[in-house]
Amino acid sequence: MESSGRSGALPPPAESEGRPAAVPSVSPAERQSVPLPQEGKAAGTLLASARQHMQAGRASQAEMALERALRLEPRNARLWHEMAQVKFAQRNFAQTVQFCLKSNSLAGRDQDLRRRNWQLLEQAYEELGEADKAREARDKAAG
Repeated sequence: MESSGRSGALPPPAESEGRPAAVPSVSPAERQSVPLPQEGKAAGTLLASARQHMQAGRASQAEMALERALRLEPRNARLWHEMAQVKFAQRNFAQTVQFCLKSNSLAGRDQDLRRRNWQLLEQAYEELGEADKAREARDKAAG
């Protein structure tokens, strides 16, 4: 991801309580550079649907698609990370934290996924007013 020219930091969340928080987008090139677990066909289709819903600003529909995917593949760390992103967009920061931690517990050796989880955790902890935990997450994201 370093070659993409982005710093890797997440953008600040939306300030308005009435708007969904901005979830960082991941370019197709960045997705291809990440070693991805193999979702089954059904879960992969649901994941693609969830991403389309998120791009269209339909977080509730994305959440439903990911819930179905997670019923099929409950040990898929990437699906848990995607759900954490949906929860962040919905400004549900406590669940964002829980889903990032769940993703990290299943991520195995996928250091890029772990880093992205820690980055999202940093943002969620900041929104929750937990500066110490945000700092710890930032340090873990940096390696």
